[in-house]
Amino acid sequence: DYRVFHAKEKLLDGFLSFSLEPQGIDAYIVPVFPDGHEHFSVTKKFESQWLNRFSWTKADNADRIFRKGFLKIKFEPE
Repeated sequence: DYRVFHAKEKLLDGFLSFSLEPQGIDAYIVPVFPDGHEHFSVTKKFESQWLNRFSWTKADNADRIFRKGFLKIKFEPE
């Protein structure tokens, strides 16, 4: 949710791509705006790009590709 993104932005920085590459995690943080919000189109744009660009690995030396997944990080109210 975009409110959590803005409230926890510093904490979320620890999950960015460059900090987790040694563990094989390619992480990008995107705020999620609800339907009807003035910036909802940003969420839909990112969603479309992510599904298109990040659902599969690049081909390996044997020309194989593998399905990738997405992680959802959910913060509970304190």
